[in-house]
Amino acid sequence: MLLVFAVTEAGKGGLARPLPIALRLLLFLVAAATFLYVECRARHPVVPLSLFRSRSGSLTTATG
Repeated sequence: MLLVFAVTEAGKGGLARPLPIALRLLLFLVAAATFLYVECRARHPVVPLSLFRSRSGSLTTATG
């Protein structure tokens, strides 16, 4: 959601205000890294990370 919001806001205001866009992208990266950190250590993860081991599974997931 944060990534979509950041990209949408960049489209609305252009790159005239790059700092807020960069902060949103940074927040997305921190949230994604935190999610992966927690999921790697969870006994029963919400998203099985084994899905990302195969190239086709990763590509399918990334393209949505």
